[in-house]
Amino acid sequence: MRRLLPLILLAKIVAFSGIAEATEPEIAATGDYQKLCGVCHLPDGKGIPGVYPPLNERLGL
Repeated sequence: MRRLLPLILLAKIVAFSGIAEATEPEIAATGDYQKLCGVCHLPDGKGIPGVYPPLNERLGL
């Protein structure tokens, strides 16, 4: 059992490190932007001059 303990711990670290989910927050953020901001600031973030300011440079769109 003592020989397996380091392997088990390593497996848990890798499993819970979030390597496979690295892009999940980006996907969620894109969806949130489209729902909450994209209607007024447009999907590309350019906004409407004089009405809604551009967000594309601030958000890196």
